[in-house]
Amino acid sequence: MSAKTGDESSMDSGWAAQILNSVAEFLTGREDAEIPVLLIRKAAHYTEYFILGILLYMSFYNYKKPEAKILEPAAAGIFYAITDEVHQYFVPGRAMQAFDVAIDALGVLSSICLLFCISRIRAAAQKSD
Repeated sequence: MSAKTGDESSMDSGWAAQILNSVAEFLTGREDAEIPVLLIRKAAHYTEYFILGILLYMSFYNYKKPEAKILEPAAAGIFYAITDEVHQYFVPGRAMQAFDVAIDALGVLSSICLLFCISRIRAAAQKSD
């Protein structure tokens, strides 16, 4: 997705916006229901990196130190977000944005923290049995 030019990326967002706006109109019964394209684009960033966080957490899961289950996958995900934005700087019509890195980092961190908490709860439940 990062290699798409600005025009191609806008077309993708526009297409998704039309579908989501149709769903919003159907659900609300209002013809003026409209989800801003910016919100759709940022939600896509968050969702992609939330999924990446899950995959990274699972790949680092076998470490014995609990802090390694959070710090290392989080660092890997945030590093990837930074390199992805640097890559976009060189794609015509795209820009490098720190705000996107922040949203990406939030997606990675939230999924990693969620899975870490779930694993701690499960471990505590197994110890009490």
